[in-house]
Amino acid sequence: MKKIFIAMSLLSVLFTGVKAADDGYRRTWDFTKGWSEQTIQKLEADPTNWETQATGFQNKVAMTANETPWVMVDGVKEPIAELVGMTINSSLAKAKHCQICTTGSGLADVPCFWLNGKGDVVSVKVPAGENVRFGYTAHGTSDRGFKCGGGFADANGTTQFTSTDNQQIHEVELINSNAEESTLTLTTVNGGCHIYYIIIGEGDEEQQVDPKTYNVAYVYDGSYNGAKDADKNPIGYAANGGLTDGDPLYTSLEDNFTMIPLDVNSAEIKALSSTDFNDSLMKFDVVILSEAVGSGNTYAKGMLDIINKVPMVNLKSFMYKSGVWSMGAGVNPSTKAVSVKVGEDFLDHPLFADVNIDDEGNIVLFNSSEVAGGNLVQGYTTTAGSLFEGDDVLATVANGEEAVNAIHVHSNRNQYILLPLSSDNLLVGGDWNVSDDAQKLVVNAVKVVAATKTKVTPVVKPTITQLYGDGITSVVLACGNKAAKIYYTLDGTDPTIASTLYTDTFTITAEGVEVKALAVAQGYDDSEIASATIIVKTQTAVPEIAVNGNVVTISCAEEGAIYYNYNGITDEKLSSAYEGEITVPENTKIYAFAVASNKLASNLVSARVYVSPTQQDTLSVFDPNETDWFKNVVLLDFKKDTLETPTSNWSSSAAYYFGKSAWKYYSDEVDHTEVVYEADGVTPVKSLVDPAADSLKTIYKVNPESVKYAHSTTAQAWYLFSQGQPFTGETTLAPENGVGNGAASRYADKAEDLIGAPTKGVLTFGGKSDGDPYTAAVISTDKYVGPFDIVTYIGNGNGNGMPIMVAEVSADGENWTRLDTIPLSSTQRYFKKHRVSYTENAEVYVRIANVGGASKAQIYNIYLLSGNMEINPEAGIEDITADETAKSQGIFDLQGRQVSKMVPGQLYIQNGKKVVVR
Repeated sequence: MKKIFIAMSLLSVLFTGVKAADDGYRRTWDFTKGWSEQTIQKLEADPTNWETQATGFQNKVAMTANETPWVMVDGVKEPIAELVGMTINSSLAKAKHCQICTTGSGLADVPCFWLNGKGDVVSVKVPAGENVRFGYTAHGTSDRGFKCGGGFADANGTTQFTSTDNQQIHEVELINSNAEESTLTLTTVNGGCHIYYIIIGEGDEEQQVDPKTYNVAYVYDGSYNGAKDADKNPIGYAANGGLTDGDPLYTSLEDNFTMIPLDVNSAEIKALSSTDFNDSLMKFDVVILSEAVGSGNTYAKGMLDIINKVPMVNLKSFMYKSGVWSMGAGVNPSTKAVSVKVGEDFLDHPLFADVNIDDEGNIVLFNSSEVAGGNLVQGYTTTAGSLFEGDDVLATVANGEEAVNAIHVHSNRNQYILLPLSSDNLLVGGDWNVSDDAQKLVVNAVKVVAATKTKVTPVVKPTITQLYGDGITSVVLACGNKAAKIYYTLDGTDPTIASTLYTDTFTITAEGVEVKALAVAQGYDDSEIASATIIVKTQTAVPEIAVNGNVVTISCAEEGAIYYNYNGITDEKLSSAYEGEITVPENTKIYAFAVASNKLASNLVSARVYVSPTQQDTLSVFDPNETDWFKNVVLLDFKKDTLETPTSNWSSSAAYYFGKSAWKYYSDEVDHTEVVYEADGVTPVKSLVDPAADSLKTIYKVNPESVKYAHSTTAQAWYLFSQGQPFTGETTLAPENGVGNGAASRYADKAEDLIGAPTKGVLTFGGKSDGDPYTAAVISTDKYVGPFDIVTYIGNGNGNGMPIMVAEVSADGENWTRLDTIPLSSTQRYFKKHRVSYTENAEVYVRIANVGGASKAQIYNIYLLSGNMEINPEAGIEDITADETAKSQGIFDLQGRQVSKMVPGQLYIQNGKKVVVR
């Protein structure tokens, strides 16, 4: 089939920038005014460096730090005009960090400059004595924003500004405290943010963009005979389609737009299919469908397929007649209505800019209602489920006492606007009947929809997910575009819109069925076809658990792998593989499942393991949660005087109690010197200066002022102590509920580390200065009387070393005795559970300390647990009360096994008490 495409000249808009002051400074960057067509063309012409996206453009390669973002033009880097005077640094110079948002991203589609990461930096030069205003929003609803540098702060001295509200521009006014020219740096905090404007002082003269010349296709029918006055010859209303004294709805556009009249009755266009004609229309900035086209016209009906693929203004009210575009019928007002009434919520809509609206909200569109017949303003009704159902109706027309829909808009990308202006009565008594305001509405409509022009992209390829059951597979189809419809086939053929529409999960029991899926969404090209061959699985046999005291063995009738855990999950990646009998360290429930080759995992089975009848009471818990160790923490110096808490430098999820850097442990005062020995510890190393003398090293005195403390006012049982290592409280981090499988996340090292589970929040021990000892510790405020157990959940946050962590006790808080070295995982961020017992009947303080190896130990919890020989019902032993009958009372040995009778000389548990038969 022959195709024809309308020739188009290059768009002529040129960004002229801002007229700088005589001193040469640029003072205004206002991205809300949009990006020039010239800039957009250059970005589109540089696909090597800039990727086109739905919201605009994103850099594909690293930009140049300390320079203005650039675009490649004829092999030469050219600064982006709207960003001249602004430089970028840090991670913003990386790929995928600069976003030129032409249609906005989140805030009502307002254009902006999007910084796509944490730590992105933009800088501008500011003259001495001038303040700065900037407007921003976070990208998303998490707490994000900017911190400013260069000697700038607001009137309260604040240098960091964040918000979770991304639905309005947040303006900050910064005061320049510098006496000379200075550089303002704005650095993103916690993630991506949008900059809408930066204005220094009074700003520059208004940012200028040359008036845009839009290329507009005016679709009409030259054979239409609706004109009522032969003295005039409006476009498309007479057989010859002449333009002399033409249709004012057409001629009002001539001064502002490049108009291309397209006569659907011409031989050139009649040679095209509807699809080919639509392809030609896609090249324009805006398409206007004239009312002077028959409602049954093939091309007019076919234009439904490109709604929201090209900006469109529809004057063809009769498109709704008989539901041509899946709408309800047109409504002819019983009186010849010459005006529409604007909805109260839309009086400020740009469609009505500079249009006369009376006190009642009415706009007069026709000068006279004295017409012989036909329509003036026509209303319409919608049909449930139709394309335009739920659209914003900007204005209505009176039909007697009823108000019916008249003007509406559809979508925000490649927008569609209906202006139902009937062509039947444009001429009355030889004069044009259409008002100046009606003509202005058409001009405004073209500008409004043209600003929403967006590159048409395919719908996201749908996904096909298989959910396996025993002998049956459930198939779930999904698409990232929530407005898309998904069509699918099961016979291997490619789906079309005539295929089965996906509405909900469906099931398949036959192996090898091929599912193909296509996603279709109005305003997008069709997606790629997704395909998947369905697998049907059967389930592995259930394993068996045998418990003998605290030793557990697991077996399965089918050959394959067995997995176990203590938290009841059925994910093999987050469980431990069973490799032989397991010695369980404490009372708990163990879970197991089996996985045979090409089969589903078995059902989960469990068994109780009873190690000891002791039910331990919790004496104390260290829990670095947000309330206690973020909101209510107090810092103290060596005298235990309160320090200023530097919360302005904290992020929303991390408390840097003493900053991020280590401080010195030793003072500058010499204590003594020591001989340096060889590795044998006997042979002195000789001095390089005097070979006859031994080499000496200088030992400095400890600086008593190096001591720092951190307390919680709401959880006072523990405090933090350090003489050089900083602490970081990451109170929103939570450990993963599973065993590590190689991923660098906060998993348990082994299944046994998840008997119980650490809570949300972690305290990280920072590094130290070279030559200084490790000193950081978490210490109990009170003494506790033994015997008791110390249970720790500690992770290793160091990727290059292993912190040495110890559990110690002290009677006086000064001299510490080591109970045990706490084992840590060798995998970064994995945590281990460890238990050490203090067996003496004495009163002591407890501390968990970093004493060597490396930094970055991460404490989730510390528990002090005391035994009281109570029965533990969770260990599988029933509760027994003293008043129960002998028949209902159980007798248990110390392995937790129920016995029928007691043997003399042995210890048993009965009625919740220890019993010995003599």
